[in-house]
Amino acid sequence: MPGPSPATPAVPAARPRRTTALAGVAATAVAASLLVPVLPAAAAPAPSTATTVATANSATPVATALSANGPATKGLFGAQDPTYDGVYRQSLAILGLVAADSAVPTSAIDWLVRQQCADGGFVAFRADLTAPCPATDLATFTGEDTNSTAAAALALAAVGRSGKAARAIGWVKRAQNPDGGFPYYDGGQSDANSTGIVLSAFRGTATPVGKTKTNGKNGAAFLRTVALGCAAGADAGALAYQGPAPLLANAYATAQGLAGLTTALPRPAQPVSKVTPNACAGTAAAGTTVAMSAAGWLARTLNSGNGTIPNAFGPGTDWNTTAYSVLSLVGSGYGRTAVKKATTQLAQHVSAYATDLQGQASAGALGTLLLVTDSRNLNPKNFGGVNLITTLKTSRRR
Repeated sequence: MPGPSPATPAVPAARPRRTTALAGVAATAVAASLLVPVLPAAAAPAPSTATTVATANSATPVATALSANGPATKGLFGAQDPTYDGVYRQSLAILGLVAADSAVPTSAIDWLVRQQCADGGFVAFRADLTAPCPATDLATFTGEDTNSTAAAALALAAVGRSGKAARAIGWVKRAQNPDGGFPYYDGGQSDANSTGIVLSAFRGTATPVGKTKTNGKNGAAFLRTVALGCAAGADAGALAYQGPAPLLANAYATAQGLAGLTTALPRPAQPVSKVTPNACAGTAAAGTTVAMSAAGWLARTLNSGNGTIPNAFGPGTDWNTTAYSVLSLVGSGYGRTAVKKATTQLAQHVSAYATDLQGQASAGALGTLLLVTDSRNLNPKNFGGVNLITTLKTSRRR
């Protein structure tokens, strides 16, 4: 897959701001967390030929050949096995196209609609659309999940399928735990990532965030319980994936949790909640203070890495968390320098982020980068020398 041209500026020129009605719908919607969900297992990539990245000046990618097409995958973005992320990546792709003011193919919307279960929820992927969705099984990590469902609700709302989105939100509400947080699978332990994406979905569908409670507690209350306090030193302000103590700082959990507290994207005229980090608030008494501390920690982490978040599981950069950190910080109104550095890094490493190990275009990453370019008012047709829109659309299965 061709990488960015050395002659291409790291950060492309700004594009005109959209004025369509969809801008408001997707506004709080999006980014929200969307990227790759924190999965219980990794899916093996499908053995098919890659959809190559389109350069900025090309109308279509150099070559595209997708395999394993059929009724259950027609309209799906990406050649990879959708078992663990089909609905999630499709939702990201749709949100990215809406953010870029690019028409979403009808077949892509229809694919997502067909995936919805009878009770409003979503599993990661339904291979057999004639069979009912499986019951949740915490032992085998199967069944409807909050991440797929919340992401789908955002995407459906963004394309005007408000009724379908409302049914998805209804399912998510029923999965809320007594601690106010949300689990990945209904009945599981609450975690910051799932809670963050659900809160973002609430914002994107005009669902009252603070009033959605169980046992008198809302999502922000749960996030306070996994926020690292002053005793954590340099990690003060970060969020852990789950409790109880000892809490461990988790960059992706912090980015998704912060988005749930503050993010309205694609780029709103003004941040939902402009935060100003203080020296050390510990585990604060209000969700906004948790947001302050989380934004400060993310900005410090990005700045110390010259605009990147390090991979927590080995050498290199976690591009997914880096991209999502941009979205959450833009939504918070804090960390301008960190956001600028991270955007530059993403533009210089589009190939590293937007393709998998087999060289296949990643629909979820491309959708996320479209959200990043929108949040920064950049040209999605030339981001790091890559036409994000063309590359994403060409990956759609037919």
